[in-house]
Amino acid sequence: MISVSGTNGAYVETQHSGAPWNTSMVSWLFIDNPSIENVTTAVTGLAKQLVDDDSALGDSLTVRVVAGAPEDFEGDEFRTARDFQQMEQVAEELGVGVGRDTRLVLDAEDVTGLGRSA
Repeated sequence: MISVSGTNGAYVETQHSGAPWNTSMVSWLFIDNPSIENVTTAVTGLAKQLVDDDSALGDSLTVRVVAGAPEDFEGDEFRTARDFQQMEQVAEELGVGVGRDTRLVLDAEDVTGLGRSA
């Protein structure tokens, strides 16, 4: 769990789908009032947290949004939340990544660009 501006917290984990050398990060952002503006701000804040950590970037970063706070969920039930389904609009607003329904996929270059933005 990490602290990200504009959120109630963020859970970030490394995944290795298919093979140990396939490294991707997945993050769930906990936001009280998920809106395109709030999610865009939170994604930028997450990128700022990860930009200087080469081990955190991997090949890609998938971002999902959960309404509420981590303590609202038991165990890892937050993983199946479908609270925010406007990631296509978030990708358009940010000008990077690919948004599909409940997830935004950013490559390492996207994360670096967002993380270094003003």
